[in-house]
Amino acid sequence: MAVSVKVSVIIPVYKIAGDYIRKCVETLEQQTVSEIEIILVDDGTPDDGGAVCDSLAEQFENCSVIHQKNQGVSAARNAGMQKASGTWLMFADPDDYSEPDLIEKLLNLCDEETDIACCCCKVLTEQGMKTDLFFEKDRIFSTEAEKKDLYFQLMDSVYGQPNFPYTAIGVPWGKLYRKDFLMQKHIFFDPALRRMQDNMLNMYAFAAARKITYGNFPLYIYRYEHIQGYQIKYNPNHLPVNLCIIQKRAECIKKLGLQQDASVYDAFLYEAFTKLKVALRYGPLHQAYPDSRAKQKQEAEQLLQRPEIQQIMQDLKQRNVLSKTSDKLIFHFMQMHFWGALQLLWKFRKNTGG
Repeated sequence: MAVSVKVSVIIPVYKIAGDYIRKCVETLEQQTVSEIEIILVDDGTPDDGGAVCDSLAEQFENCSVIHQKNQGVSAARNAGMQKASGTWLMFADPDDYSEPDLIEKLLNLCDEETDIACCCCKVLTEQGMKTDLFFEKDRIFSTEAEKKDLYFQLMDSVYGQPNFPYTAIGVPWGKLYRKDFLMQKHIFFDPALRRMQDNMLNMYAFAAARKITYGNFPLYIYRYEHIQGYQIKYNPNHLPVNLCIIQKRAECIKKLGLQQDASVYDAFLYEAFTKLKVALRYGPLHQAYPDSRAKQKQEAEQLLQRPEIQQIMQDLKQRNVLSKTSDKLIFHFMQMHFWGALQLLWKFRKNTGG
């Protein structure tokens, strides 16, 4: 490519409607900054997504495609990172789109010390367009004390947000990452994580970055309407997926030395508790669970008998992390293995909107 590349935009594609992919790419082509390249990564999608990617690469000179066997979104993004030639890396999801000045505004946040620049988003819901401000104002995070606000929101999306949090700072999009910084620090997406790969990458990246600049402007449009309800349905993967998140976060906290900070470790414990709730409520304790009650009980007990989960339960009790009465009751039922009581509680809360 003759023009030098400032920003490489990486878009993983798998089972996404062609119209969404086209709008994602077309809004990037309309950016007020021209020195960009777009890398579409066809992660072995079984539909016509690969052909759509090829068509876009033919249409736009600065657009290219990687075709690979299905390996998951982490491997797809990692492949794009390796191919990228830009000074900055940017990620976009193929079902989202951007305002025309997104990249320009993000670049304006950057100076020689900046390793990450980020903004917030607009959210397209079933009820219409909403705005999700991740913090109340523009922020700069350089010191460990300043970065704690990032860590807290990574582990609890409500933290620091002035309005209802549809998403949070842990997303990969709406950001610029200095490529040399990620490569030198060997920061990539973890293929072992089926969910929250982006969140975990950001925890390592935030910790290592010299400077993270946040602009409180919502110029990325996140489609939320077609994924609403995902987490409230029975899925046998809820348990292994959430267990993996707990394990990877514990590993991350330890590697970064953050377990020594009481407030950060307490935030980790609360996040682990929320993941345990999801793993049980929408996994083996869900009313749609297909196996016997004995199997249901066995699966729930095996989860809580794992040594790392027992340690978390012990620390939750000793450190008095839980403040809500409902959480304390759920925790007590977990400790006592009162699975029927938990199911009744969750059924009651569902019927009353809780």
